[in-house]
Amino acid sequence: MFLSIIDKIWWGHKLEVKLDGSSISASDIHPTIDGDALDIDFLTNSLTYIDAAGVINKEKEMYISLLNRSHDKELDFEILAPEGYQFDSMWGVSHKDINAENSANNRFNIVPFQKTLKKGKAFKDSLLPTALSIVKLIPKK
Repeated sequence: MFLSIIDKIWWGHKLEVKLDGSSISASDIHPTIDGDALDIDFLTNSLTYIDAAGVINKEKEMYISLLNRSHDKELDFEILAPEGYQFDSMWGVSHKDINAENSANNRFNIVPFQKTLKKGKAFKDSLLPTALSIVKLIPKK
């Protein structure tokens, strides 16, 4: 999976994020949820397994959220920092067993993690199935 952040800001806070990677054809998606999901119209011919969205705050910090839509594949990704930015940290939540859960007797089976990132131009990592991660970028000093 390759991801680049386009410097254009929409509505003052939303970032346009370009995705390129393994995907599923929209015609192969057969929703199994009753209700409105059965009538969904996809605006694209395919959906990447990793979904991403980006925002920027008034301090000019960027946050890129990544979600692995696959229920059975760990997927690699790469983010390229836009000009003038560097990586800061990553927060996430995931588990090797997608059926894992916290319970009254085991409240720490699934716990969020946070790690500091190297201040490079590119960041590579992977997402476990159904994992969510948020990558923070900050302006270079």
